[in-house]
Amino acid sequence: DGEYLAVQARDPPLSLFRLNRDLTPVELPGVRGATDFALSDRYAAARDSAGKLTVWDLAGGKKLPAPRGESLSKLAIDETGQFLASLSHDQYGKGAIMVRTLPALKQIGRVVFDTIPEFALAPGGTRLAISGRSRATASSPWRFHVDIVDVATARPLLRIHEDISWVMLRFS
Repeated sequence: DGEYLAVQARDPPLSLFRLNRDLTPVELPGVRGATDFALSDRYAAARDSAGKLTVWDLAGGKKLPAPRGESLSKLAIDETGQFLASLSHDQYGKGAIMVRTLPALKQIGRVVFDTIPEFALAPGGTRLAISGRSRATASSPWRFHVDIVDVATARPLLRIHEDISWVMLRFS
């Protein structure tokens, strides 16, 4: 609604200013230890150094209840601001990308992987683009690809082969 302005900076890492009241800053609970922000026009999500998820409603700075027990390493919010994707993995690079609704944080999909990927969440939270690599045999060279995956079923819809290592993915 344009009443608040979210500003990502060094310290604090995220600030929220109320624009119609002489730029009064709104304290975001738990923001001091947060890193790796994902922002939409309504929500901000971050993880702390231990990988714990925190999500705030930017219309006032309210902290939303978040799932516990996950150690996250990457976050993304879709273009509509209604879905959050979070990546967690073990020390071997195996893990999953979970997709949740905002603000309820109800999980609607989970896609597993065996190497830490780059990923993007499509508008509406229905598809993920996930980078990966594969090879025909143990001695053949790696081939890089991006899979477009249905979030609800975790089934691949399309594979794009390119002999480049993907750095960033984004739906438009």
